[in-house]
Amino acid sequence: FTALDGLDLGPVRLTGVPAAVMDLPDGVTKRAGRADIAGLLGATLFRSYGVTVDVPAGTLTLSAPGTLPVPPGAVVLPLVPGPLPAVTAAIDGVPVVLAVDTGATGDIVLSRAAARRLDLAGRYGPGRAGTALSAAGPVTVTKRTVETLSFGRTADNSPVTLHHVEVDVVGDGHGGSTLAALLPNMGAGTGALPDGVDGVLGLGLLSQFRFTLEPGDGSAGGDGEAGRLVLLPLAGHDPAVWRRLLDQAPPPDR
Repeated sequence: FTALDGLDLGPVRLTGVPAAVMDLPDGVTKRAGRADIAGLLGATLFRSYGVTVDVPAGTLTLSAPGTLPVPPGAVVLPLVPGPLPAVTAAIDGVPVVLAVDTGATGDIVLSRAAARRLDLAGRYGPGRAGTALSAAGPVTVTKRTVETLSFGRTADNSPVTLHHVEVDVVGDGHGGSTLAALLPNMGAGTGALPDGVDGVLGLGLLSQFRFTLEPGDGSAGGDGEAGRLVLLPLAGHDPAVWRRLLDQAPPPDR
């Protein structure tokens, strides 16, 4: 571990930034025809600023916490208190707690314990082997497509429901990967998610929104509000969106 004297993010200069030095796999750092990725922005940034990401537009915006109005049509999800930014959702009506992880390329990644609690194998069969990309590199997962994912509330107080959402399960019989392999730096030094967190909400789904992570007055361990995740839909749910982004292919006409 070290501290950076300065880190420039556009016009914003951060000083005394804590940093971890570690090897990252080529699958994370190498980008064909473009400069390599030097590192990852971590939780410290998210605890200090409102961070808005628009993946299709290729923009990241930093703002002072509490200064951004909620756009019309956006969905607000309160963050669950804890060491990671996490939200409550429901898979086929069953509540789950998902950490927000922009490094996971799938829609949803679940632990084996959460998949068993949801009886995914019993309801959807053995699934199919696949690969998820994370900061740890490619990891073998079991893929299934669930009927519904519900979260948040709209202006009329009804939940947002997406249909036919892909869920990756680690440690579920295809290749022996574990959640620790997928998320090596999460948790209290154990390589696993904290207690009470069932999996992660990945960039495959997040990239279909302009999303803002905004800390609350208790986000760094205090007794106040933990913060919120604000999702502004960019289009209907499209399971192929991440593959198109990787291929740099234009989206279909809407």
